Amino acid sequence: MRQVVIVLMGLLLGACASSQHGPWVDGADRIANGVNEYPSQFVCEEKGVTFLDFGDHRFAADPQGLLGPLSNDAGEMLTFGAAERPLDSLFAAGITHTYGLPGEDPTVRELFVDLDGDFDYVYIAIDGDYVEQWPQADTGCPLNADLAK
Repeated sequence: MRQVVIVLMGLLLGACASSQHGPWVDGADRIANGVNEYPSQFVCEEKGVTFLDFGDHRFAADPQGLLGPLSNDAGEMLTFGAAERPLDSLFAAGITHTYGLPGEDPTVRELFVDLDGDFDYVYIAIDGDYVEQWPQADTGCPLNADLAK
């Protein structure tokens, strides 16, 4: 019985240390202040959206469109998905997140922003390869309950 408890504790601690949502760290391996990533069920009733707070804005990974249409101040539609901009046209914020299970190759994510200071999106490079664009979603949770079904 004692061995089972020790194994379960090890699995629990390993899972906490390798969370897919953080912590995000700076170049000196310190937790990056003001960068928080969390699943939507912490602030909304529905699941399926991941929020990232960075700077003075909230951004969202919303593959199912649960937040409904997102737009910037100019009324232009913003979408989550594969980045439409090449990585070399973006600025590395110097903030990364690494996660994975012991014995597996870790996944490294790096945060990028527009060089011109536009905060319509943040960009997350996954293993320096695939890049996602996370649109600004300062409104947070769905305004229309039907969108969360």
